[in-house]
Amino acid sequence: MSDWTPEAVERVQREVLRRASSDSEFRQFCLDNPAGAVKSVSGMEIPENVPTIRFVEKREEMVFVLPPAGDTLSDADLQQISGGATMSVLLGGDYGGGGSK
Repeated sequence: MSDWTPEAVERVQREVLRRASSDSEFRQFCLDNPAGAVKSVSGMEIPENVPTIRFVEKREEMVFVLPPAGDTLSDADLQQISGGATMSVLLGGDYGGGGSK
């Protein structure tokens, strides 16, 4: 697979979460070298337009990506966003209102 499709992002996200939850060395690799961890799971190069990949362990932290100021999102951009093409991976976070901390 050579394309970061929404399906590929979902697949990689699931595998990263699975491995990080059971392998403490891989979890630390995610925190120390996020791009390396994603590349090791995906087997694909990180796109040049993705300069930062970040993993967080804090439940108190949420990350939202805003479009550049003044930009209007095209239908393709909206489809990409709603299709899950933005990789956001939480290691052990619980954001549901009823979870315990």
